[in-house]
Amino acid sequence: MSLLVAGVPALASGARAADVPDSKISDSKIPAPKTLPPEAAAANTDIGWAFSARVVSDYNFFGITYSNHQPAVQAYGELQFFDNFAYVAAAVSSTYLPTLPSPPIEFDVSGGFRPKFGDLTADIGVIGFLYLGERRLVVDNVIWTPASYNSVLAYTKLSYPIGDFVLGANTYYSPNIGGAGVQMNYTAGLLRYNIPENALGFLPAGLSVSGEFGRYSFLNRSDSRVFYDFKYPSFNYGNVGISYNFDKFTLDLRFHKTDLSKSDCFVATTDPRGVYSGSGRSNWCGSAIIGSLQFDISSAGAGVFDSPKPLETAPPR
Repeated sequence: MSLLVAGVPALASGARAADVPDSKISDSKIPAPKTLPPEAAAANTDIGWAFSARVVSDYNFFGITYSNHQPAVQAYGELQFFDNFAYVAAAVSSTYLPTLPSPPIEFDVSGGFRPKFGDLTADIGVIGFLYLGERRLVVDNVIWTPASYNSVLAYTKLSYPIGDFVLGANTYYSPNIGGAGVQMNYTAGLLRYNIPENALGFLPAGLSVSGEFGRYSFLNRSDSRVFYDFKYPSFNYGNVGISYNFDKFTLDLRFHKTDLSKSDCFVATTDPRGVYSGSGRSNWCGSAIIGSLQFDISSAGAGVFDSPKPLETAPPR
């Protein structure tokens, strides 16, 4: 009788710390013309777009698998307004949940603002995610899941570069996560180091290492009017990994871990194997090494965002 911690595709407004490609900075020494050609002068930078697609060996959100430890395919599209100050976006991801959505896809819609304060970049928005055709998990007349995992989250993400380092902080809040009337908050710190080209005498450009550590908290007991009345287990989550960005693509290899026991993981996820076996245990929150290949393209440049995107995990997605 538990609640799957609702997830967001890693691509939705970004994903893990290493999923954010570095900015492309031209090193051309050709001086810019004093007078722009008419087509460049007439270019409108107020409206832009971005698209990402990713194949991942396991759809993991805050340390919990959303694909039963199986590969997932994800995509993200975004429209940007006022030179990327405001945006609206949509994302999809293949998924596996105890309520068996039909089709087995997560749909996300988001929107927000990206103000800048000097070198500090913020991303402030709201995201809603939807699962179609869900069915409660009921075994021997016992209800094990809410009627639906549909949820809405508000988020704030901050990113600040210091030389080859990028510092980040993220926070998420939902007044009703996973359809059980439970409020949640996730707050995390992030750090990325962009490895200089030719470091150690041979490393290529585009390498970075990054990590995240955060606390996922359930703020109240579930609502007995929509589900059972009990307390879900809060937990710590962290990840660390390395990524390699080349042109439009990013390869990432990352270790994920929570401090949930297998019993608490079952309470947080209702892994059906723990129901049908009678064990009341789940490995959906265990340590995992996950690889991904991501493709990014946008109107801002030749394949990746020219403006630095906030350091984040999510999404993301």
